[in-house]
Amino acid sequence: MEVEPPSSRNQGRLVRNGRALRWENTGEQFLVMGQTAYAIAHRNIPWQSVLSWIEANGFTLVRMDLVCTGFKDPDGMTDTWLWGGTPGNPDFSRFNLAQWDKLDAIFLDGLARGLVFEVGAKIAQHLPTPGPNRTRYLRYLAARVGAYPHIIFLEDFEISGPMRGGIVPHHEDLQSLGADFSAAFQGYPYKPLLGVHPHRNATYYDDRSAGSRLVNHLLHLLGMASDRLFFGELHYHRVSRETSGDFRGQKWLTIGIFHERWKMEGYGILQHRPHFDVPMYVGEAVYENTDHTVGHSVTAELDEAGLRHEVISNPRFYYRRYVVSVILSGGLGMTYGLQGLSAYRDDQNTVLKRYATGHPASQDGKHGAEGYKDMRKVLAYFRAKRLDLNTLDPDDTRINNGFSSASSNVLSRRIGLKRAKFARVHGCEEYYAYNPYHTDLTITGIPAGLSIEVFNPQTGAVYPGGQTNGSTRFSRPSEFAGDYVLHLS
Repeated sequence: MEVEPPSSRNQGRLVRNGRALRWENTGEQFLVMGQTAYAIAHRNIPWQSVLSWIEANGFTLVRMDLVCTGFKDPDGMTDTWLWGGTPGNPDFSRFNLAQWDKLDAIFLDGLARGLVFEVGAKIAQHLPTPGPNRTRYLRYLAARVGAYPHIIFLEDFEISGPMRGGIVPHHEDLQSLGADFSAAFQGYPYKPLLGVHPHRNATYYDDRSAGSRLVNHLLHLLGMASDRLFFGELHYHRVSRETSGDFRGQKWLTIGIFHERWKMEGYGILQHRPHFDVPMYVGEAVYENTDHTVGHSVTAELDEAGLRHEVISNPRFYYRRYVVSVILSGGLGMTYGLQGLSAYRDDQNTVLKRYATGHPASQDGKHGAEGYKDMRKVLAYFRAKRLDLNTLDPDDTRINNGFSSASSNVLSRRIGLKRAKFARVHGCEEYYAYNPYHTDLTITGIPAGLSIEVFNPQTGAVYPGGQTNGSTRFSRPSEFAGDYVLHLS
């Protein structure tokens, strides 16, 4: 028997380590720079070319579905079907072995490339209620992919889109699904990494009436912003049958995966940290269009902060700022995605979406894909610092870049979407700060005698910044313009 020593190609299994994920053999912390390729297993998508592009551009994770989500093509259900029969006339007692074999080939190829897969099993959609069919699927899923070391499972508790038979699972049904999932993996040496993300595209304001939102918006415009908190997209806020329930204390929940839109200040991570001690990251945000813009039909948060133009027209800034803020909030990173029509079609000659293919090639020939390019530099910087997310104490109340009002609550809207970010490494005099704008910073409680390092996330360059002198004032960098990171140690 030959034993291969730990290396970048033999990192072992991805395991939970408190609020972080790490590779078991090497001990290296895993940070998320994901690419969305929901239908990569579709028969007409050249999955090997997609994985090659993903690897070449520094991504670490592939967000995919085991089976596509729409019950009618051209969403790709037939071309990714996992069972016997058809989507319209399913036979859940049998499995489509050829499709499962293709999934094996994809996972093995990705493993050789050092990629992690976030896999949407779509249990709630196809098998929303307990019973023999669901048990059979979960046991087969465990048998086929349970030994792979690089899989994160995602179950969509957002409860949007069609459910088989028109069923919308109740909150308690979803909790039983998590328990069933864990039971299927019983006896395996490792507990599966099973994540959820909450209601799709809920807003910050889902606990407020329209009138209340209007009043607060007017107060904000008048410079009289209240100290109210934002809410929405929570894993612990039971709103209705159609939104997420309270998943606190659920032992099967081993990772939190958020579906967000404009929470570029890391708000979603900060909301959940007091309630969940699991690793968390942003699994979906706003995708990049073929014309190098990011866009969404709902822009209330951007409009209130006056950020619409600078964000929508600059995908590199949007994703760069987002991923730095998520990490300095204690999260693992985030996933990128592509919007628009791809260069690929299904057998009915219908054009597939780019977020289904995971490749920038587009029907209009623009092939827009810019937003991810600075994410790689950001993750490389924090890896080089060996930042341990378990030791990070985020506290945005200690920093101000001129766009925030003082508040002792990190979730207050007084601090706002334009905020600077701040975190201390627990137990020592080491700090990280991020300013999305080229302004001076005010940071409280920093002792004198610490070295200042300035990081430019646009280029990856690092500059010496002198030493702290006990002052609360930190000048903007003179070497470049734009957002910047300070490392004080």
